[in-house]
Amino acid sequence: MELRSTAFRSFLAIISMGEPLDLMVNRKNLTDAERVRLKDYLLEHLANDELPRGMLMAAAVEFSVTRQTCSRLWRTWRTARATALNGEWDVTSGKKGSGRNLKYNRNDVAQAVREIPLRQRSTGLSVNISR
Repeated sequence: MELRSTAFRSFLAIISMGEPLDLMVNRKNLTDAERVRLKDYLLEHLANDELPRGMLMAAAVEFSVTRQTCSRLWRTWRTARATALNGEWDVTSGKKGSGRNLKYNRNDVAQAVREIPLRQRSTGLSVNISR
């Protein structure tokens, strides 16, 4: 069997050295761009609508996440792919729009700070006093 992926080869090298695999994970969340790259990576290695054995682990090593993360994302994407109408499906995290709303518009605050003379910009209190 030919090993095409360098990540899979490095995975095998780490296994043969006997190092713990949890040392490879160094991030908690994938960005949307990394999710798209992971999806493309897995689709590139897809054969007969199945991933070859060990491919999720190779992807985990390549993207520095756990195998469980790759497996969870692949399960979600597989169902989304089956129901996609035009061949495109959403791979974003779905966390957009969470958190509290902004109290002030950032552009207005930046403009107000620019209008204050440089010597008075030391603290937020001086911004309030100068108005």
